[in-house]
Order: sequence, then C-alpha cells, then structure tokens
Amino acid sequence: MKIIHTSDWHLGQNFYGYDRSAEHTQFLQQLRELICREQPDALLVCGDVFDTMQPSAAAMRLYNDHLLALHDACPTMTIIVTAGNHDSPSRIEVDTNLWQRLNAHTLGDVSRDCNGLIEPARHIIPIIGKHKDKAVGYVVAVPFLRGIDYRLNGIQDMDEPTQHPQLKFVDHLLTHAHQLAGDQPVVLMMHTAIRSSNNPDKEERIGNIDYIALSDITGPRDYLALGHIHRPHTITGSDSRARYSGSPIAMSFDEDFVHSVSVVTLNGHETPIIDTIAINTELPLQTIPQLPIPYTDTIELLRNLPKDSRGYIRINIAAEHYLPGSVRETIAQILEDKQLKFCDIIKTPIHTHNQETGDQGLSLEEFRALPPLEVANRYFSHKGLILDEMHQQMLQQITTSQPSDDE
Repeated sequence: MKIIHTSDWHLGQNFYGYDRSAEHTQFLQQLRELICREQPDALLVCGDVFDTMQPSAAAMRLYNDHLLALHDACPTMTIIVTAGNHDSPSRIEVDTNLWQRLNAHTLGDVSRDCNGLIEPARHIIPIIGKHKDKAVGYVVAVPFLRGIDYRLNGIQDMDEPTQHPQLKFVDHLLTHAHQLAGDQPVVLMMHTAIRSSNNPDKEERIGNIDYIALSDITGPRDYLALGHIHRPHTITGSDSRARYSGSPIAMSFDEDFVHSVSVVTLNGHETPIIDTIAINTELPLQTIPQLPIPYTDTIELLRNLPKDSRGYIRINIAAEHYLPGSVRETIAQILEDKQLKFCDIIKTPIHTHNQETGDQGLSLEEFRALPPLEVANRYFSHKGLILDEMHQQMLQQITTSQPSDDE
C-alpha cells in the first residue's frame, strides 16, 4: 500500500496582510504532479486544512477545486481529510456526502448513529486503490477532538482512570481495524502532539494541544501519520512507524527548514519505506540579516539587495535606543523596486545582543571581514547551539580549499 502523507496546509492564511493563495496553489500543483507520478493508493491530509475555523470563500474554492484536481490525477486513489485544531469540524464535513462519491472521506468529528453511539466503521476506511477485488490496507482516521468529545457511549465501559479518553477512543478503533486487516497494514492518522527527542520533556503543550507519549498509543498499527507540528520528522524510537509530514510551506519566519510531503510504502507489517519530497517555493521567508546589525548598516544592506530578490522579509536591527519613527517608511521605499514583501522588524538592544554573542557591536564591514567559520560559530551561539567539531572541520575544509582547473 502506497500513501502520500501531508498535513497543515493552512489554506487562507493572512501573513502580515499578504494573501498566500498563489503559494498554496503552487504547492497543490506540485502535489498533483507527485500524485500523477506515484499513483498512490491513498492521500492522507492530517488536519489544519484551513488557517481559521471560518475560511474565506476564496480559500474554500481553492480547497474544492484542487481536491477535485487531485482526484482526477489518480481516480483510484482514496482521499482522507481530517480536521485539525485550526479547522471547524462542521466546515470539514459540510460536503461529506458529495465527496464520498469521489472516494474522498472528510472527517471533522466523531461519527455517531441516531442513538448517539459511536460508529467505528466511518473512521476505519478500507483502501482499495487500483486493486479492485480487496483492500490492500486500512486507515484509521481520527480528527482533532477535545477531551469531552471522546466521552462516548460504547467507550465508557472501557474506562481506565489513568488513560486519556482520546487514547481509549484510538485504541478502540485500532482493535477493530486490526481484526479487519489481518495481514494487511493498518495506518493511524491523527492531529496531535507526540513527544520525541525533538520535543523537550519540559514542554507540556504545543499549539494548545497536550503532548502524549508514543508508548501511550498501545493499539496495533503499522504507521502513524501525524499532523500539527510543522517541522517534518520521524518520531525517535518509532522504528520509522510514526512521522510528522510537516507543513508544505513555511507558516512563520522561525520555520527555516525544508518543507515537504511524505510518500510512504507499506508491505504488510514490515517497516515502512519513507521518501521525503521537498516542496519548492518561489517566495521564501527570510530574516535579513540573520544576526542583528546597526540600523545604518541594515539600510545599506537592504539598498544592495539584488532587484530580482523575492520573498517575505523581516528586518533584524541592533539598536541601543529607539529606532527612527520613519523606519518602516524608509524600508518600504528602499524595497519599492524589489520583489520583496516587507513584514516585520526585530529590534535587539545592543547590550543584550553583545551579552548573548560576546560581540562588541560589529559594523557591516567588520562583519564582512569575519572568516566563514567565525560567522557560523556566532550564528550557532546566537541560537543557543554549538557547532560540533566534525562540522567545524568540514566547513573549514570547504571554505579554505582551492577549486581545481576544471571546477
């Protein structure tokens, strides 16, 4: 069974007053091309489809039009969309009956029958794909729900005081799915926060969602497709069986990493094979400069940016006192002839910057004169990190080596 795992689209995001529909369109076109090439059995969208619970009509049209295009790219593919904490459950489910005609399942809430009892069947979805005679696997689709939503008739008799109601609900579904699947793989999709080495133990919540331990999900499953955390990574200790696909485009300036979707191939209960597919963007989010420098040097740096530079930028300035009242107007005028979208200013007091980095307030020329290794060490120190010896040696070798005649 081959699946494409993605999440956290945040369609309709208003980013410092800028509309990002062009970037989302570019991502969805790349996703369509990937589906055409891979011809997967299923596409899993693990929550936060929209940026707000009341998406605009334009965001809804973008979603509907491209979901249809994704279906057309591989008509045998099962599409499963679950709500995240940014989504309105009713908005995700508003066209459920229509989408099911295209083998697309949209789940925003727990499915109940007319008596208010849970309906596991709607959450346990057989994946037929191009194999017309039988399922090649099953997906257990769990939308983001708050604790009270899991206290359902039919689950209460499983009550264990030490177990979170969400986990009881999930294990209940996984047990049903495992009975149906036999030797076929079972995939669980959730929008939640799972602890790993990437998430410090001291943190208890992220994005208003409580962390849970991977070991707390005790039901049988072969892959856990996760949404909510925007950095793509496989959960440490999961044997490649639990992964955040991450958001396809950066949602903030702090997300300075490669964004992607995951192609996951499952063969029975063997360890999944995961391929990470990077998503290209023409409008990166940039902090200029990475380390704060004085205001006058910053203005000079901005004037010298290439005219064909593109993207969203925030300006990083070191200042002892207040910045000029006209700073935003000045920056906007400088950027008028460039393809850059000015968003924000970070102002770092000089004495704070010096305490953190050990600098005595470098001018632009002094900064340019620093060796590359020194710049790297200052940057890592500013981030509270250490550039290890092996990477220091590699960087030193790269920056001091002379190119050969044929390079």
